[in-house]
Amino acid sequence: MNRFCTTAQKFFLVFLLALSASYGKAQTTLVAGDIAITGYQGFGASATTDEFSFVLLRNITANTAINFTDNGWLSTNVFRTGETTVTWTAATALNAGTEVKIVGLTPTLAGAGNPGTVTGTALLLSTNGDQVLAYQGRAASPTFITANHMNVY
Repeated sequence: MNRFCTTAQKFFLVFLLALSASYGKAQTTLVAGDIAITGYQGFGASATTDEFSFVLLRNITANTAINFTDNGWLSTNVFRTGETTVTWTAATALNAGTEVKIVGLTPTLAGAGNPGTVTGTALLLSTNGDQVLAYQGRAASPTFITANHMNVY
């Protein structure tokens, strides 16, 4: 029994090390102005067809994650509720100047390369006007990177 516990403990330690190696890769911390929204198309019929694009204005490392939401930011310093958020995560390091397009939950790159992954609920962008806010961190305390508002009244 003692030998089994030692073997099980070793296996568990190796498992934890492997898990931390895959999840412990640092992402690039972005600040305001490190990306710019370059496109927006709200078709109004389905979130799976709505799209937006952005360009990186600085180099990023693999595993860099950026949240995009169409929830507005209120004067009370919280997000409005009732709309959606997606998270794009870079699969590889990407250079400044790389443009990423997200259609529903599908990312593509302008040019060759791995576009990364998108998770969450696809943005449903209004044809009458909407916003896309980009941030890192939690929604309760976001670090804003950029924002775009279309069809201002």
